[in-house]
Amino acid sequence: MGTLLWWLGDRLPEGADRTRTENQRLQVAGLARQLADAAHDGELSDAEIGRIARADPWRVDRPDGGAVRIVVTTVPALADEPASCTEFTLPVPLGPATEAAHRPAKEDCPVRG
Repeated sequence: MGTLLWWLGDRLPEGADRTRTENQRLQVAGLARQLADAAHDGELSDAEIGRIARADPWRVDRPDGGAVRIVVTTVPALADEPASCTEFTLPVPLGPATEAAHRPAKEDCPVRG
């Protein structure tokens, strides 16, 4: 599979772009699902967010009574792919029905320190 993706990326520039876009989409969807799953018990700790984001830089904002906002700069699996910055919003109260909405973040992206 990896050989095929390399070949497509090497031989077909538009194939490489589609592969990058799909990789980013899958990575963001996975993060959203994991964040929502972690919030099902009614809490979402910094430790849980850190485990989900792994080595990616992230920041969380928890305004009083407002939605939990998490911004993650995802580091791509392949070195030639650009980093992606995504904002995830989880409405409060957190619980079993919590879903994490996401959208590209254009500013306030955390960087590796």
